[in-house]
Amino acid sequence: SGEDLLARRYVLELPLELPRGRPLVVLIHGVDSGPAGLADLREHVEKAGFPVAIFAYPNDEAIDESGRALAQRLRQLGLIE
Repeated sequence: SGEDLLARRYVLELPLELPRGRPLVVLIHGVDSGPAGLADLREHVEKAGFPVAIFAYPNDEAIDESGRALAQRLRQLGLIE
């Protein structure tokens, strides 16, 4: 189908701007939940002045796969080594 499975399954929603000198707070939903449950926490962290990213992953995937996908995306963005 030409669909990028990684793009469909793992999503790192970034803020519009990544300010230099401010840590990026990455929120990750719990098992058997989704990113919608992070709305209140996201609002609180943003009000405190921190940029927020949300990582969504499939609940039926092994946690180590999700962790590798997140680390790969953060490396691509130059946020971790």
